[in-house]
Amino acid sequence: MIFKQICKNLIFINGILDIIMVILHLSEGWSWWSQYNIKNDYLYFAFLYGSIRILNYNNYNLIFITYFLETIYYISNSMFLTGYLCCLITMSIPIIFL
Repeated sequence: MIFKQICKNLIFINGILDIIMVILHLSEGWSWWSQYNIKNDYLYFAFLYGSIRILNYNNYNLIFITYFLETIYYISNSMFLTGYLCCLITMSIPIIFL
């Protein structure tokens, strides 16, 4: 039970960090994504899934979908290590929460 609550808190914090990174990237041009060639369409998507993770951190289906779509984006843009890490998170969500 405590482990489940810790995971919920980490998802919530991850959503906050995603939104902070979007704001920093748009305003200062500095973020985690600065090392990649990130387009504005991804920033809108990152803001969306960050908001979903904050507002719906109890809805595991939505959380699963956000991590799954993030995995697809990273792998399709040849960011394999980040995509692989997102894939591990995606596959662990049903195991942890269901």
